[in-house]
Amino acid sequence: MKTIEQDLVKELFEYRDGVLYNRVTRAPRAVKGNPAGRFNKSNGYNDVVINGKRYQISRLIWIYHNGPIPEGMQIDHINRNPADDRIENLRLATQTQNEWNKPKNKCNFESGKWRARIKVHGKNIHIGMFDRKEDAIAAYDAKAKKLHGDFFV
Repeated sequence: MKTIEQDLVKELFEYRDGVLYNRVTRAPRAVKGNPAGRFNKSNGYNDVVINGKRYQISRLIWIYHNGPIPEGMQIDHINRNPADDRIENLRLATQTQNEWNKPKNKCNFESGKWRARIKVHGKNIHIGMFDRKEDAIAAYDAKAKKLHGDFFV
């Protein structure tokens, strides 16, 4: 994925409280002092166009604060809200870690019991069968925390 340089991001934008503001007028709708970009309803992310290329604002905020995003890494929204672009809500993640931080169906009802299972590296792992849904969810959460650390949901 083509990236943008930190110097250009800082030249074009100012960051305040999770929002990028235009430092310069770049286009009729991109006026100096106004918030940059727009909310993209199709994917739930905020994005902005720079020189004809669309960028997720979360990626630009990361670059603004930390420099280039390393090869093979993505920006993960810790609270799972893709529109919350505060720097303290952003972290580097592999694609797999980013997937771990997405809401999951933690258990389902089978044969009169609640079954908990988790997917690890493409394979379903059986955690257990439980009389109560709450127990199945607790077992899932414990296993996910053990396997995925801070990236579990």
